[in-house]
Amino acid sequence: GYNRGYFSEEGGGLSSFVQGPIEKVFCSGRYCDNMALQATTLPLIDIDYSGGRWTGWFSEEGSGKASCPSNSFVVRVQCGGDYCDNLRLYCAPFAKDSDYAFLSTAPPKVSNQFSEEAGSGSCGNGWAVVGMRCSGRYCDNLRLDCKKWGNTSDAGFTPYPVKTKYFSEEDGGYSEWTHGPIDRVFCSGRYCDNMALQAKVLSLDDIDYNRGRWTGWFSEEGSARASCPSGSFVVRAQCSGRYCDNLRLYCVPFARDREYAFTPGFSTKQSGWFSEEGGGSGSCGNGWAVVGMRCSGRYCDNLRLDCRKWNAP
Repeated sequence: GYNRGYFSEEGGGLSSFVQGPIEKVFCSGRYCDNMALQATTLPLIDIDYSGGRWTGWFSEEGSGKASCPSNSFVVRVQCGGDYCDNLRLYCAPFAKDSDYAFLSTAPPKVSNQFSEEAGSGSCGNGWAVVGMRCSGRYCDNLRLDCKKWGNTSDAGFTPYPVKTKYFSEEDGGYSEWTHGPIDRVFCSGRYCDNMALQAKVLSLDDIDYNRGRWTGWFSEEGSARASCPSGSFVVRAQCSGRYCDNLRLYCVPFARDREYAFTPGFSTKQSGWFSEEGGGSGSCGNGWAVVGMRCSGRYCDNLRLDCRKWNAP
């Protein structure tokens, strides 16, 4: 949800109440004089407004910051003085029986500094403003203190392993969705005709399906390989042609600002070659995700996986 009504010291200097955690603050005018708040709208029963309270006033002349009590987030702002120089924050907690709460999956963070020149500062989707700092003349430059929040029915979600059914070129040639990074691929039948995928299932919110896409088709006759776009991993495969000869991969990225991501500092590695003869499976290893595939031999019979490290639990 959005609340982009600007407010300033005129008219009492009060913003409207927002009905949920603020993730972004806009400012415009000289010395960041006019401000607006962007928030995610929650049902009213999920916020305990009666448990809310104002912070003290702050400006660059004093401490230059204010913070909400622990477990509370900003739902209203007031400013006073020339150019909205003095600020205070109204903080409210999540309701006790709410589906929403702060999550311990990521430490608190601070936004980049912003002013009317940049025009806005953001905690990011899934983060709540829980405090604010300012510096410069008339409290002109602002930074946001941010805390991760979410639906606690997801917070207890533990990734678990799954193995899809075998698929082949019959019935459209699609594998089942894995809903998480694949670490092992199985094959059986003549020329590795039937395949299955083993993966770690993540919460739906941990994967950005909106940015998913198919690779091109590959086979031993052409480039003999396909790779996911940078930052994405395979969650589905499709094959066509005799003995599942042509393959393509469906790749998705981890959702931004969630618990899981690729681990920096690790190079992509390859599995050994495998086919139905040699045990019938190839593995990236636990904590590694398939991000591409190569094949060789008649009917794309021999397979090899490209693997990338991620922060698996």
